This record gives sequence, structure tokens and C-alpha cells, in this order.
Amino acid sequence: MERIEHPTPARRRVLARIWLLAFCGMLAVANLAFVFTRLDRLASPTLIDATGDLGNFFAFNGLVLLTATMLMGSRNPWIEGVFGLDKLMLWHRTLGILTVLFFCGHTGFRSWSISMQRGRTYDLSLLYSLELAEWDVVMGRVALFLMIAAATLALLGNRRQILRYKAWKRPHLLLYAAALLGFAHGMLHGDDLPTAPFFWQWALLLGLVLADALRRLRYVLRRDPERVWSVEAVRAETRDTTTLFLRHDGGCPHFAARRPGQFAVVRLPRVPHLDEPHPFTLSGAAATEPNRLALTVKVAGDFTEEFVRVMPGTQVLCEGPYGVFCSDVLEQERLVFIAGGVGATPFLSVLRTFAVTGRAVPTLFVWSNKRRRDVFAADELADLCARLPLRVVHFLSRETPESLAEIPQTPGVTHLPGRVDADRLASLCDGCESFHLCGPEAFQESVLRCLEERLDVPRRRVSRELFFW
Repeated sequence: MERIEHPTPARRRVLARIWLLAFCGMLAVANLAFVFTRLDRLASPTLIDATGDLGNFFAFNGLVLLTATMLMGSRNPWIEGVFGLDKLMLWHRTLGILTVLFFCGHTGFRSWSISMQRGRTYDLSLLYSLELAEWDVVMGRVALFLMIAAATLALLGNRRQILRYKAWKRPHLLLYAAALLGFAHGMLHGDDLPTAPFFWQWALLLGLVLADALRRLRYVLRRDPERVWSVEAVRAETRDTTTLFLRHDGGCPHFAARRPGQFAVVRLPRVPHLDEPHPFTLSGAAATEPNRLALTVKVAGDFTEEFVRVMPGTQVLCEGPYGVFCSDVLEQERLVFIAGGVGATPFLSVLRTFAVTGRAVPTLFVWSNKRRRDVFAADELADLCARLPLRVVHFLSRETPESLAEIPQTPGVTHLPGRVDADRLASLCDGCESFHLCGPEAFQESVLRCLEERLDVPRRRVSRELFFW
């Protein structure tokens, strides 16, 4: 079985700079070309020229933003392996809204300029007319309508949870049609794009969109044989947390090369109501059993409630592995892992990998739960404390000092009542460690404030798993 290699943290940092420079370079080329091809009009602008040029400004930048948005949302391994899918999805959502606003600006200002050329203040029909006599203009309007519809449905479904997955995801794929119509509209109707350097940038951006669309289509058509795993066993961890063990007899090179802390996107295509993709951390050791995966799942909704009840033998479509969280742990001198609830799973994966490989970094593991019964893998963590340079501190917000006094003392393991706060963190670490944080969004924000205010640890120094995308 061929093994897939992931970029090292150092190489990932270099690639991140290259991608960011490429994106900024594209924007710079578009805007510099825009300015230098209009120097005469910029020197003595009329309102008609100014509104028309402003509309073109939004279009040039919109094409760059559209290309970046589509690359971020397609799970392109060349980009995902650098930034991580969780961050890309957040950027994709923000950049997608910005892209739609830029194309709305293009349509609004261009329509204003054309209206004035026709002797009218503003002809609203230019915003929605579908007269086929102006078919090249109609292509642009249809592209904008599709973008607005796809973005609105995605916000209602993915962000607001009003629509079911299929109700917004399938129309979201119309963005590919919208992109092609938009690129064609710009070339056929615009005066700038057929000329250099706009044409070469247009061709490059269109080539990137087409190549990435074909790559994604090829992946979807070929993914089932390699990405379908079977549920081997199900183990209850606590009253609401379960670990599912998956097996792939044929082997999957992508998961064989997984790193600790990565996650998979899981769905059950043949089970009603479970065919929507959901992300789960790969909680087992990354260095052993390439044909076996462990997913530790906390019941927190309809999907997880049904998912943890699946029977052995059930087929699961497992895509990934994704993410770059904890990818640099072996480069650090000291680690601090801070987890809330089931957010401990990536850190358990790292610690289990430390134990298997024999390569470990001194680590403080701070884990916040409500009660003792919510803690899973407690005996295993106690054993790891004896084998690794590891210290575990449990914060239990709904326990009392009296109830915790009944817990048998274990070397390396401490139980404290209450929540994680700034003073307690300051007593456990000095702020010079490498901090990694995972858990609910509100928990992460609280911990970040504690680190910033009490230990002078800026947010940029805290590696986070953004699982709430």
C-alpha cells in the first residue's frame, strides 16, 4: 500500500507564505493594471466614467476573490494540507460573502453608468432584465443571481441550521456554473479582459477554477471504494460519549499516513438521516494499525444520537484525514493542552502516539468537564502519566472538594473543583509553553482571555481546533 506523506511543519509554513503571496499578488496585479490603464480618466473623471470604472474595479477583484473562495471550499489537498480544513471553511464562508458583495457592487455601479449614458438617473431594469438580445449581459446577471441564491441558502443551512444539508448543498454546487458564466461574461462583454495583462490573469484564474473542479469531480467519482470503512466495534465511554472503531480491509494510504490530531469527515450514505457529513477527530494513535480508525463521539444532536447506535458491519464513508492541528508538537520544548469536554480527543491521539512511538514532549494536559462521570479514558491517562513526561489536571465544574476527596490519588493526576480560570492557569504554567486549545467556542474564548490577560500569551500563539465550523 502506497503511503501518502504530509508536508512537515516547516514546509507547511513556507507553502502558507507562498499561497498568501500568490493571492495578494493576484489582487495587486488586478488593481495596478486597473490604475495604469485609466490614468487619463482618473486625472479628470466624469461621473459616468467614475461609476463605470468603479464597477470594473469590483469585477476585477471579484474574480480573484471568487477563485480563492472556490479553491478554499473544494477541499483541495494542496491547500488543505497547508492551512487545515477547519480554517479553510471559516475563510470560505467569509470570503464567499465578500465575493457576492463585490459582484453586487460591480452590477450596481455598471448599471448606474449605463443608465446615465442612456440619459436616465438609474434604470432598475438593468439589474434584472433577461432580454436575450443582450445575451452576454444576461450571462452576468444569471451568474450573480446564482451566487446570491447559493450564498443565501448556505447561510440559512450551514450557519443558521434552518435548512437540511441537501436543501442547501446541492444548490451550492451551482457556484461552478455561476463562475463559468461570470468568466464568460467578463470576456465577451468587457473591454478590459481581452487585453493584456487582464487577459492573462483571466486565463490563469479560469484555468485554476476548471482544474480544481475537474479534480473534485474525479475525486467524488472515485472515492467510494477507497473511502468506505466498516464499523468493527462500538464502545461506550461515558453516558453520552462513545468510541466507534472502523476497519478498512483493503487499506487506505491517506489514513495510513494520518497525523495525531487530525479529523475525518464522516457520513453514512446508505442510512437515512445519517448521509450528511460531520467532522470527528481520529482519537486513536496515529502510528499503529493503518487499517483501523477510532472516532470518539459525544451525543450532541440528532446525527450523533443515531450515529453512536450503528451496528458493527455498517458501512461509513470516511473522508480525510484533514487538519493541521498539533502537527508541530514534536518541534516544541513544552506543551500545554487545554480541552473542554470531548475536545480532549485530538490530545488523546497525540498522547497515545507519544506512547507508541516513544517520542514525547513534556506535556501538561488541562481537561475541563462537568462531573467525574463525564471523564473518559481516565485509567489510560493515569497509565500514560507513568510512562510519559505528562501531568494531567482535571477541572470539574460541578464537583465539590468533598466529592473529589474520595478519588484515589494517582501520581501525575490532579482533580480540582470549578472551572478553568486565569489564576489557576497561571499556577500551572508560566506562559512560555506551546499552547493548544480544543473545545466549544465559548470555552475557547474564555481560555484565550485568561491566557492573554494573566500570562500575556497572545491569541496568535495559541493553536486552536476550530471544530465549530
